Amino acid sequence: MLGKSAVFILLFSFISVFGCCTKPPVKEKAPAVQSSVKKYDESNYGSVVFVKLQGGFFGIVNDKGEKFVPEQLPDMFRSDGLRVFFDYQLLETSPNTPVWGKPIRLTVISIE
Repeated sequence: MLGKSAVFILLFSFISVFGCCTKPPVKEKAPAVQSSVKKYDESNYGSVVFVKLQGGFFGIVNDKGEKFVPEQLPDMFRSDGLRVFFDYQLLETSPNTPVWGKPIRLTVISIE
């Protein structure tokens, strides 16, 4: 007959061998990461234009034909006809102020 310690060793070995062969727990799939790349939107693509009013300034005309006047256009984008991608915040204007286009604050601009 086997002693108590031998039975314990056999029982422990049996549990160790067969206990580790079970299926691992199912892991939940991580949610799909949404792309931060914007799809083409004609209101965010356009061309830089030089406007010969009030001494001259640079504006942007988007692909929908809307006109924008950036509050600060970086020097590297001051080229008539340059194609750009841009995103913006509209700025407030007084109703009696004549403007060539909508005043904006650029939040993103890059060469297309």
